[in-house]
Amino acid sequence: MCRFPAKIARYWRDGVTMRTRRQMIAASLHTLAAVTVWPSTALSGPLGLDRESRKFARQMFDEYVALYNQGDPAFGRFFTEDIVLETSPMIIGRQAVIDYVVALRHCLAETVRIERFAAVGEETCTAQMLTQMTCTRDLPVTAFEGLFGQAVRAGQVLRHRSVVTYGIREGRFMFIRGGPPIEATGWTWPTQLRLRSS
Repeated sequence: MCRFPAKIARYWRDGVTMRTRRQMIAASLHTLAAVTVWPSTALSGPLGLDRESRKFARQMFDEYVALYNQGDPAFGRFFTEDIVLETSPMIIGRQAVIDYVVALRHCLAETVRIERFAAVGEETCTAQMLTQMTCTRDLPVTAFEGLFGQAVRAGQVLRHRSVVTYGIREGRFMFIRGGPPIEATGWTWPTQLRLRSS
């Protein structure tokens, strides 16, 4: 059975209902995938306000997504020490977020494709992304403290399109804030997927 390590479980508040966790998978789980910032050594001035800054920002964004899609936990170097993953409940701290994602990756194969990107200033950027998660082993309803709100079978797929906002401080990611999905399939079999790339 896949479970969060003890150091992850402590980030789950008492009284989080199964319904809340189902809402989390629908509205917030995509934030696990598309988190990106710019290393502090890479930029010294305002970000995203001119063409060259936007071009460079997108290159860094793509570099991060490539690391994430490869399952490389080195993505943690893009975070501030006190990063906040604004799920329900929130997960706080660089190592806590890394552990959370790594634990999920033991049971899920995940890929992210950036469809639209906007660097809107020194402190904020947004991206629209298409995320696909494939379950790699059977999970009971209790897996990950009931995160998915249902049992999931190996081979089932969840696909959703969403827009996520990222906060930046001193060139690193300080929060990840996801809104409700634009479109989502729920867990289904690959032959039944209806949500396609834009």
